[in-house]
Amino acid sequence: MKKINRNAFNEKIIHRYIFERLYFGDKNIVKKLLPKRLHSLKINLIEPESSKGSYRADLNIYFKGKNVGIPVEVKWNSSSKIGDNQITYLKDNNGFLISFDDYDSTKISDIDSIVIDKNDFTNWIQNNISKLTRESLIYQAELYESQSNQFWIVMLRGTARENWDRMIKNYPKRCFWAFQQHSKALKNIFEIQKGDKCLFIKGIANEGMSMTRDSKLKIEYNGWYLTTIKEPYYMALDENRGTFFEEDNPTINERRWPHFIDFEINESFDCKSYGLKKYMFGKRGNLSNALADSANYGSGTPSALTINQWDSLIDKLHYQKEQIITNYID
Repeated sequence: MKKINRNAFNEKIIHRYIFERLYFGDKNIVKKLLPKRLHSLKINLIEPESSKGSYRADLNIYFKGKNVGIPVEVKWNSSSKIGDNQITYLKDNNGFLISFDDYDSTKISDIDSIVIDKNDFTNWIQNNISKLTRESLIYQAELYESQSNQFWIVMLRGTARENWDRMIKNYPKRCFWAFQQHSKALKNIFEIQKGDKCLFIKGIANEGMSMTRDSKLKIEYNGWYLTTIKEPYYMALDENRGTFFEEDNPTINERRWPHFIDFEINESFDCKSYGLKKYMFGKRGNLSNALADSANYGSGTPSALTINQWDSLIDKLHYQKEQIITNYID
């Protein structure tokens, strides 16, 4: 008898659920996914599929004030196979198990077992099914050029511009950018998908550390970069890339810029190439909120734009570019 394969998801979907719920779920949801001994601690960073020697934990959770991560092993249920090396590692490192039912303590002792709330998991699937479907089409069918691409803007100010120039100089063909561990930034980074368009603009606001949302205020720029996302959210665990923007060589739990994306530059413009220090973009208009969010949260958070905002912005930058080049030639 030939049966239809009814396993629509693999175990990775549970990893994704836990990852997002621990970062963005309310306090009650977060507590349900952690042993009681960890309820008083605050999550700082979650490292996916962390390799430690011959063992790779599904997740490694770092809490604020703690230098050592807590490994997490994820299974569908208690009948799922778990190796002796996994059990030993979880015991030795105060880790725990997460599944849809409770592991028998007589079989696996001294390890906390967490049961996933099936209703919450179902609700999460329902609320994210469009995004999950699109990601499957992108990575399995390679359909990442479509009308459903998203549009983002990143405002580069202060030291971010110096880091950008250094990255472009060292990795002109393999461009990447990193974002701070900031709740607003992190939520937006998770929404970025392969094939999305992102504009990085070296902006000048002339109003101190933070930007207001006044649409009538003007901004200037030194240059801009129109890019296509090649690899959305990931954590760079190697020292060369993972610590590229760091001052020293901190552990992953202490890094200021742990969240990465890769992209290719489709078009760029630099005022210096035409004898200018900066150029007046004009009033912020309907970009004021997006620009303020990007500048104020995490020192360069990707902010989403509508297709109309994006088209108007790119058209204006292209027009200004042509004007500058024409005047330079004349």
